[in-house]
Amino acid sequence: MAKKTHNGAHLYERFETKRGKIIYKCMIPSCTHFLSTPELVINRVCKCWGDCGRELVVTKELYFDKIKKPVCETCREDRKAMREAMSAIKVEE
Repeated sequence: MAKKTHNGAHLYERFETKRGKIIYKCMIPSCTHFLSTPELVINRVCKCWGDCGRELVVTKELYFDKIKKPVCETCREDRKAMREAMSAIKVEE
């Protein structure tokens, strides 16, 4: 069976195997790419899991924060602001 590929950046997601090993797999349906050595994901270009879908570089900070799905700084700030706004809303009883 031929290996299927796609054009552009991968959409990485972090997984932990049953034996505790960390791998990064591209979640684009037609892609079979994965990294069995997790440190190799550092400095790679991937797509953002946020609403923007832009490309970002996986930094050491993202890697060591153990983020399951890489998100760009803009989407991360938007999500933080949304969480703060939601927590500021008080439910009236």
